[in-house]
Amino acid sequence: MNMTQSNVKQPITRILYSLVACLLLGVLVDSASANDEIDEIRAASSGGLVKIEVIRGSVRITGWDRDEIRVVGVVDDLAEKFIFEVGEKKTLIKVKIPRHNVSWGDGSDLEIHVPYQSRVDFKGVSTEVAARNVAGGLRIKTISGEISSSKISDRILLSSISGEISLDESNGILRASTVSGNLVVESHKGEVELESVSGEIKLLSSVSKQLRVSSVSGDIEIISELLEAAIAEIESVSGDIDFEMAGDEIDARVRIDGGMGGEIDNDLTSDEVTRSMLGQERLDMTVGRGTSNVTIRTMSADVRIE
Repeated sequence: MNMTQSNVKQPITRILYSLVACLLLGVLVDSASANDEIDEIRAASSGGLVKIEVIRGSVRITGWDRDEIRVVGVVDDLAEKFIFEVGEKKTLIKVKIPRHNVSWGDGSDLEIHVPYQSRVDFKGVSTEVAARNVAGGLRIKTISGEISSSKISDRILLSSISGEISLDESNGILRASTVSGNLVVESHKGEVELESVSGEIKLLSSVSKQLRVSSVSGDIEIISELLEAAIAEIESVSGDIDFEMAGDEIDARVRIDGGMGGEIDNDLTSDEVTRSMLGQERLDMTVGRGTSNVTIRTMSADVRIE
């Protein structure tokens, strides 16, 4: 080998060694993120979007009066990477884990503080999520994780398959749904749409102008004040329905169809329930001026209105 060939190979060899070292370092950094304790803070805009993706574990999201986002806690045992990226109007917080063998080890345990006016969008699978004090809107979607939230404003979208959902002291447009998990909403002001297949639904101490609640086999309990010219639609297949119309003055046209196997109990007025020759019970009455419209339908469940 001549001197020229030797001089060419030496830089190439050094470059290859450098590339290998960088690759090894990258693997070590990603591996080190698993089960690591973190405490990171970034400046962020007050009304931006905060997207959070944590497949499993526990996450607590709290709005505060600082234009900063802080993440504290422990990341997943299987974490390949922890991502915390802040842009001008959008922040991404993500714990990346492999798609296979996710049943091994412990999930993440994180506490996240965001600016109070933020809009939060969370996605998880078996993640328990708690959110409070968020004024820019909240969307949470899980499969089996429990969702609890309080003091949320603007547009609220909550969805879980088997996890329970609870919401307290909120206002704005609310959409919440489960398959088998229970759904409990207390002290909400604004439009409401609640759905479940077999989970129980409770809507307590609410004030609404538009109210839609539906279930297949889960019971429904509602205590709500209807604003003037409100629309309320409540449906069930076999789950019992209990609707208490709250407020000092009740003005509503009420129509109840009890189906073939259900019974109607009217504790609100002296209007009598009618029964068809086939045994189907119905109630049609006007309370006060009748400015609002209330429709209740069921196939084989009992209905009580008070």
